[in-house]
Amino acid sequence: SASLIFDTRDDPLEPRRGFFLGADVQLSLDALGGVSYVKGFFQAAGVRRLRSDLVFVLSGRLGLASTFGEEAPLLPLPERFFAGGDYGPRGFPFDSLGPKVLGTDGKLYPTGGNAIALGGAELRYNLTRAFQLAGFVDNGNVFLEPRDLALSRLRWTTGVGVRYRTPIGPVRLDWGYILDPEPGDEGRSRFHLTIGHAF
Repeated sequence: SASLIFDTRDDPLEPRRGFFLGADVQLSLDALGGVSYVKGFFQAAGVRRLRSDLVFVLSGRLGLASTFGEEAPLLPLPERFFAGGDYGPRGFPFDSLGPKVLGTDGKLYPTGGNAIALGGAELRYNLTRAFQLAGFVDNGNVFLEPRDLALSRLRWTTGVGVRYRTPIGPVRLDWGYILDPEPGDEGRSRFHLTIGHAF
């Protein structure tokens, strides 16, 4: 595996300006005792201070993977991409977005996939020195294979949140609302509580 990072943000925990670019590439080979596949994950984020108490953040993330040789088309389950939950799109349950299979209990379970596309925009307002309010729009989806990736199939959520600053990063409570619900979605809105920004 190899990673490349370019980061000009003024603070990785609470940025007010700058850019972040990251690329991660993994290669696994059957000859080394694993499944033969190549997997890449690329992300970019820009942070702009609009005024002393207001920051705008824009983010995009893309993951692509493929097996080769005699392997099955899909990566092993632990290596697949999943989405939904704290890091987007908010409004969906954790790791619930994308392809699903029907379980023996009659419930739908996410399978993950070999491709993922995520985007997001967030406006952060400093209410006090310790508290911050935010409004956001997220989109994204998981696809079985890279050839299935289509912008028209991205799912959309919006919402609001509050953050409390701590020395290890903000404690974040977000409420996300699904803008384009589909049959099988588990509710139309959801709360998420975690540490650190979504992007």
